Amino acid sequence: MDYLSSAKFLLKFNNTSLIDEIDSTQMSVSGPSSINLLINDRGMQMQRTQVLSASAVSLGVSNRMTIAFWLLSNNPGMAQDPLTENIENMNISLLDFDVSGTNVVVLDEQTQFNGTNKLRINIGSGYEALSVEYSIDTWHHFWLTWDGTSLEVKLYLDGKLSTLSTSDTPPASIGASSVDLSLNRLANGDDYNYISSTASIDDFAVLNVEMDDVDIIQKAINRNIDDALIEPTTCPDEFDYNIIFNDPSAIQTTGIYSDGIYLYASRSNGQLLQGKNLFWESRRDFSIGGEIDSVTTFGSGVTIENGMLKITDGTVKL
Repeated sequence: MDYLSSAKFLLKFNNTSLIDEIDSTQMSVSGPSSINLLINDRGMQMQRTQVLSASAVSLGVSNRMTIAFWLLSNNPGMAQDPLTENIENMNISLLDFDVSGTNVVVLDEQTQFNGTNKLRINIGSGYEALSVEYSIDTWHHFWLTWDGTSLEVKLYLDGKLSTLSTSDTPPASIGASSVDLSLNRLANGDDYNYISSTASIDDFAVLNVEMDDVDIIQKAINRNIDDALIEPTTCPDEFDYNIIFNDPSAIQTTGIYSDGIYLYASRSNGQLLQGKNLFWESRRDFSIGGEIDSVTTFGSGVTIENGMLKITDGTVKL
């Protein structure tokens, strides 16, 4: 099953209209009105005090849920308590679900002393957990699942099951059938150590099922979101070669062949599709000098364009 078949909300951030791909829910913008899209439809950079929100979003969430998104974080440092002068973690807003004025889901980031961040997860009224540390200034994929039946919360960070630090028991139900959904709202207040975000976000999806199939998670990370939306017809061999042929939905691919230079897909009508050479794009920002210097290229088909490393014919060593 394709993971988007259970999606109830999806923002791709590939244009400034900010319309959900599932039910055409329109996000409203408060604060700075300009939408800072990244190049090549790679997401949106949030702005300080800018909040994206939509009311009465139909999620159909009762006792299971999956939240997935890409995030390029930053770390503004630590906070100082104005009374005690103690140095404390800074809390950076990310997203929240509100039902009748009560937060039922809140995700935010917590800055660390060593310059990394952690994801803080609040579900229901009594569950809070912290993720492991993750680096800033690089893209990470977050896949969060909650199952109220088994009372489990899992976080897959960059496709791998990650450890959560908590002593709390997840709730059995949160009743989030219809929610007010916000991105970058100060859901936990605006105290001295709570600020809004300037991180970048992409492919934000909410599912009303708990989906923790690792193969599906890896497919969600590696496949283009548009391919996942239209559910292209494929055969399993295509993923082994990390290439998807643009096959009409009425004609099924039946096998994959290689002549050492090109890949070919046989179709049920007896024809062959000739595939292109493998094309890969990294989410690392290669407009940064240090990133460029860390790359050793082999072959003429490796270029750095607009901050992206593009490989059409060749290899790299990172």
